[in-house]
Formats: sequence, structure tokens, C-alpha cells
Amino acid sequence: MVGASDRRQRYAFTLNAEERLAYDFDEPVDVLYLSRDVDCGPGHHFESLEGHLAQIDEDTGTLMGFTIFGWGSKKYPSGEIIVTVEALSLGSLALRPQEHKIEFELLAE
Repeated sequence: MVGASDRRQRYAFTLNAEERLAYDFDEPVDVLYLSRDVDCGPGHHFESLEGHLAQIDEDTGTLMGFTIFGWGSKKYPSGEIIVTVEALSLGSLALRPQEHKIEFELLAE
């Protein structure tokens, strides 16, 4: 189980078991920022069912990243974070509901 005392350690985050995510933890506000390595334009943030944010490119509908609130104060015993985004209308785009699984592991020093 990963607890709050481990949050300043180095982690590896993987999106949907396929793609490594870059991350930054803002400890004073207890927010974890996760981003994909994609070339996108301006994005919109949408609240997930779990209370996190998903950032989506406004022109293509491409997922750009996530904002995870309470990363330092929560415990994630399974080593994963689920982010569920409901169906969205973004300009001329209609996006289907999506569930994203973000797996993480503490890296050895």
C-alpha cells in the first residue's frame, strides 16, 4: 500500500497498461499532474466521475492528461487510479464514455 509519506518518491505511471505518463506533484496543493507525450492544441478540462480532471484536445478529442486531486493524502492500495469520463460533446466532436486505468509503481532509488 502506498501512503502519503511515499509521495515525494519517484514513480512510474502507465496509462491503460500501454503508455508511460510524465508527472509532476505539487505538494503544497496536493495535486498530481499526469501528461501524455502528444502534440496537441488547446485543451478543455472535464471532471471525471471520481472527481479528477481529464484534459482533452478541443480540436481532435485526443486525451492530453489528467489532474489528480488529493494524491498525497489518499492511499491507493491497488497501485492504480481509475478516471472515468462520461460522454462529451466538444464542438463538432461527440466522444464516447471512457474509463482510463492509471497504474503506478514506486521506483527503486
